[in-house]
Amino acid sequence: MSQSMKGLLWKEWRMMRSFFIGMIVLCTVLFIFMSMNSGVYESLVGMITLGLIIIPASLLFSLNMEVNNIQNFLHIPQPAHKLILAKILYSMFISILYMGFLIMLLTVMDAIYDNTVFTFTGAVLYYGYIFLSLIIISMFPAAILLFMWTVHQIWKKYIHTLSIVVILALLFIFGKFERFMSETAFYQTFTHWGKVSIAGLIPDGGGSRINGELVISNELLIFHNAYVGTFIFYGLIVIILYVFSIQLMERRVEG
Repeated sequence: MSQSMKGLLWKEWRMMRSFFIGMIVLCTVLFIFMSMNSGVYESLVGMITLGLIIIPASLLFSLNMEVNNIQNFLHIPQPAHKLILAKILYSMFISILYMGFLIMLLTVMDAIYDNTVFTFTGAVLYYGYIFLSLIIISMFPAAILLFMWTVHQIWKKYIHTLSIVVILALLFIFGKFERFMSETAFYQTFTHWGKVSIAGLIPDGGGSRINGELVISNELLIFHNAYVGTFIFYGLIVIILYVFSIQLMERRVEG
């Protein structure tokens, strides 16, 4: 890692400390509230799903911290892609810490209370899949927010606050279009290939407790089917949005 990137990451750490502390406080309060209405284990599982919004939220917060000095930010003697990459890497770092901590707690609880239908290997695959999937999936809304934020910074020079309304309308239209596309034959053909099944095997005569009830089985348990094509499809969209965002930023600097 170059010294310039280390410097940018250190800048992100100092600038984002309030976000990091606020996230810890908010998640703690939310966990306590959820635990009052359900069990600790179920609350931890629910908290993992919040990992989907950490990268987009962190990236958007970091970008907005630069708004008041946007010209200085864009004129830093570093390529635009390096400035944004530092923000994405730091957002990923926060998300990895968050989900890694929760998954560690769940793994410990599984071991103590025998609260899983998976063997140890199956549990590693299960939580590993969740961990990687949430990181990868959350990059899609993060890329959309980055692109929309960039467009907003350009449009607000001409249409001022109306730009926010237009951006929200575009997000709504994009959501509808994405839902429409997901139902087409083209989407199914392009994404539903490279099937990967994550499974766990319960040993002979073994059993596990789920919600206090003993479950005994000797069959292979497949809990999810993933498709390589889906990750590649949305990965391409993320790359395209990222490249467009960088190009727009550089053009604004030149303008």
